[in-house]
Amino acid sequence: MKHRWLLPLLLLLAGSAALAGEPCLVHLDGSAPLGEALERCALEAAERQVEAPDRFESLSYRFGGADSVKGSILRVTVAAADGPNQAGIVQLTLRLEGDTIGQARASVRGTVNGPALVPVRHLQRSRPIDPDALEMRDLDLTRLAEEPLRSTEGLAEWVPLRTLSAGRPLTPSLLAPRPLVRKGDVVALQVQRGSLTVSAQGLAFADGSAGQTIPVENTGNGARLLAQVQTDGSLQVVRGPQRSRR
Repeated sequence: MKHRWLLPLLLLLAGSAALAGEPCLVHLDGSAPLGEALERCALEAAERQVEAPDRFESLSYRFGGADSVKGSILRVTVAAADGPNQAGIVQLTLRLEGDTIGQARASVRGTVNGPALVPVRHLQRSRPIDPDALEMRDLDLTRLAEEPLRSTEGLAEWVPLRTLSAGRPLTPSLLAPRPLVRKGDVVALQVQRGSLTVSAQGLAFADGSAGQTIPVENTGNGARLLAQVQTDGSLQVVRGPQRSRR
């Protein structure tokens, strides 16, 4: 997907036919300025900047000038393209080939529209996401800084970082791995001492996902420790002990 949220787009380097698309032919009969004649080429080039399932819908076009070029028929290719940015603007440099060769600059403003998962009701912070609370909608995605989520596959392993309002497109930065341990849980605690593993019970002082390190208290002796959450929901001590103050 060629979006501003994936990478800055500098397209159509010389010899890259995959990026160039089909050349556009412009017939100059003197009845319209060059900028108007090139408009169709520029709009087509802007639309190619966005890949399915998204689409670019142009709103306005501006011609920035061209080098002197002669010929009644111009072969137009894209020398460089940047965007669309979060304002919906695509900047283009067009290569014009006729009896002589020149360049033109143009900018196209529009919107990026496409499908995205949105909640139909509030999603609570750190709580599992109910698939029935989501639906797919066709939205204006222009101002999104990253690609939206389009499938519920794998969402069972993620939770909202904060409470999310209904109608807001879901994006990866709004989610965090689902906690395997909750603050206040009493969980299995393992302490590695050389080749010996000592098991105990621990009281979690924070939520934690697999791989995260959280504070925990050994319920047997009151020692405060730091432990890493394991994929089975147990805790492996990585630092400690420190006596808790009571």
